[in-house]
Amino acid sequence: MLRLLAVMFFSFSLSLALNAQEIWMQPNEGQWDERIEFKVDLQMGEFLIENGGFTYFLNNSKQKFNHSHVKNKTSVMNEEFQAHVIRSKFLGSSWEGESIKTNPSKFYKNYLLGNNKSNWKSKVYNYSTVVMKDFYPSIDLRLDGSQGEFKYSFELAPGIDPQQISIEFNGQDRIQIDPTGKIILGNRFGEVIEGRPHAWTINE
Repeated sequence: MLRLLAVMFFSFSLSLALNAQEIWMQPNEGQWDERIEFKVDLQMGEFLIENGGFTYFLNNSKQKFNHSHVKNKTSVMNEEFQAHVIRSKFLGSSWEGESIKTNPSKFYKNYLLGNNKSNWKSKVYNYSTVVMKDFYPSIDLRLDGSQGEFKYSFELAPGIDPQQISIEFNGQDRIQIDPTGKIILGNRFGEVIEGRPHAWTINE
């Protein structure tokens, strides 16, 4: 009988989906820095999924250059660019690059960067579900935005110790665990909230 343990965290306070029904992960096919595996657009910047962790690149650029609902456009253009970077690093990760992407988008994006056409990438589809295989030995990392709420979970093979999963946060103004178990990361724009972890076993 197969036993599978999943430990799940939620991250939803940043409106990752930009009010959409699904949160899309854009794969890096050579258009960005090689450390980036996938990118998620935020209302306040970008959420980067990297080899050994996540990076919240929070900034006010969308507000600065989106004037459709702003009365005083001049004052917005004169605002100083502000940013805040928070990194969550998975200590001891063993991921070697294998990932399974499912639930592709119907749309795609083209990246025309620079004058060298060999660096241009066309028809890059997004995905709402990604599994990073063996993120830790015999532990897969599942990323899921299919329900309009980004969440990530660790799926462990039978008999694997979950204590090898270790996360280190850097860059936040403050960090705390509230009475419900949520992790709160304070930053110049407000808070990043990762929901209380859940764990269960599946018998097959």
